[in-house]
Amino acid sequence: MYLIRSDSSITNLDLSEINLDEEVQPRKQTNQAVVQEYTGAMKLGAKFPPVTVFYDGAEYWLADGFHRVRAKESIGQPIICAEVWLGSRRDAILFSAGANTIHGFQRTNEDKRRVVERLLKDSEWNQWSDNAIAKKCGVSNTFVGKLRHQLSPTFNGWKSKTRRGIDGRVINTHKIGQKRNSSRM
Repeated sequence: MYLIRSDSSITNLDLSEINLDEEVQPRKQTNQAVVQEYTGAMKLGAKFPPVTVFYDGAEYWLADGFHRVRAKESIGQPIICAEVWLGSRRDAILFSAGANTIHGFQRTNEDKRRVVERLLKDSEWNQWSDNAIAKKCGVSNTFVGKLRHQLSPTFNGWKSKTRRGIDGRVINTHKIGQKRNSSRM
């Protein structure tokens, strides 16, 4: 049993305890060249930052560090340093949407599209403004807007007249983009 503070804690976890759910993975695919690079560095004694997991009382959901975990597996080291947050699989998915925006192996355009689409296809998160999704995913709000527009015919509920902004306020978007009625003289 691990002690977990209300914010997060750093501990060592056995790899067998960590759930590597592909639906949480923010990347389209694991880059084997990166795994090999990390493996080589680990063999030479390089220290890597802790992976990030969310613990829901039963499962440790990996949110950031998929390549590091694969590298540890490849060298037969069953223990990895982890930053543990209290939270659900859903919390891990949301956290992973912004993983690797400023560190680690650079995300591809397909990786960015994958995380934005994941949020746009979710019944709660698709109610967020383009700006709120963009901030969470580390992309531009125009990128989010373009994807939302491309996906909108495919999903029910896309015609919502409200969006939740970064500050949490609900904004009525019904008249955005419409021309004003010029009844003034």
